[in-house]
Amino acid sequence: MQVVEAEEYLKRLRKRDAVIARTTAVLVRDCLKVLKTGQRAMVLGKKIGDTIAVIVTRIEEMRIAKGGKRLLHDDLSNFLDLLEAYRIKQQQIIEDTRKKDVELAIDELRDKVETARAFYAAYIARCVDPGERCVNDPKCEFSRTAEDFKRYIRGLFTEDETGNMIQFMTAHRSKGLEFERVYIIDTDLFPHPLAKSDKQKIQEDNLMYVAITRAIQQLTFIGAPFSCLRLPGDELEDYAHDLVVADEAEQESEIPVAIVAAGQKSTREEPIAPAAPDQVELPQAKRGRGRPRKGSANAALRKGFEVTFDLHTIELLDAATDNRSEYLETLALERLAPLAGEEQLATKLEARCNAFPELVAKKLRKIRATLGVRAAWEASEAVILFVDPQRAYYP
Repeated sequence: MQVVEAEEYLKRLRKRDAVIARTTAVLVRDCLKVLKTGQRAMVLGKKIGDTIAVIVTRIEEMRIAKGGKRLLHDDLSNFLDLLEAYRIKQQQIIEDTRKKDVELAIDELRDKVETARAFYAAYIARCVDPGERCVNDPKCEFSRTAEDFKRYIRGLFTEDETGNMIQFMTAHRSKGLEFERVYIIDTDLFPHPLAKSDKQKIQEDNLMYVAITRAIQQLTFIGAPFSCLRLPGDELEDYAHDLVVADEAEQESEIPVAIVAAGQKSTREEPIAPAAPDQVELPQAKRGRGRPRKGSANAALRKGFEVTFDLHTIELLDAATDNRSEYLETLALERLAPLAGEEQLATKLEARCNAFPELVAKKLRKIRATLGVRAAWEASEAVILFVDPQRAYYP
């Protein structure tokens, strides 16, 4: 996974690469740019092309009065003015008739209009200056007529998912497909800023999941990763900050119990007097309802929990409810596979400490010194469970 600048990614594109975006206009814009480089590229989804072509038809049908002269000039010279009039009228219809998701519907309309603008700019440029045309342009006559314009629009879209070309597609259209290399553009629209309701937010989460799981070998974000996505190094640095805060609290109380806080701080009252590990009495934890809803387990586990270790016990508190979650505890304990031999475990722990940032390693070494190798190993497991559950970056 990597992040590159916008002007750089177009140079990197090769046959069979996939470019994914939230909206259509940016896909069409960049696809047309790629065509000018001599490479073959298309946008997946013929229905999208038909939808944009229908807008041209609607503008063709505009009349001064019922049965009167057509407003659109034969050479399409006033197309953009009529396109704006079409947008205003359609937005008014949405505002008058829609009861739900009005803002999203207006944004979808805006995307279609901007797509039509991008097509018009490219088509007229090629009509006026034949030097702008390229071998892989959509097939048309460049006769500067409405029918030819619609032919040009439809020609950029395809349903061929296995073609030997660069494929541009929306995140919705990418479902079920896989590519060696995937580029995600316009990342500030993941999640969509107009998604307000819980249902919409869930749909956006699903869409982001679809987008980032299309890549088999290489995933590249253009400009920046998703705003809600934390790269492994970033997550661990934030996690290290939480460990330092916990470390300071521990030094004040001098209790030999390691508390690793993620997502929120502990709400437990710290005993004033120091005590041995086997004499520390943990507060009675509230029992939750056990297993969370289907699909929410990993999200709940990574969003935030509090793990308290001593030599004998591990207990997890759900950060959202402050209740002990048996399911989360079981999920974590499954990852804490015991290893035979203190020496072997100590060697592996040291290798893991060397891979972690310095602040995390310092905390783990302190746990080892006060509670032993196994307690430190379990604490390191909890860190990895939170920041790298697939174990792709840390030993």
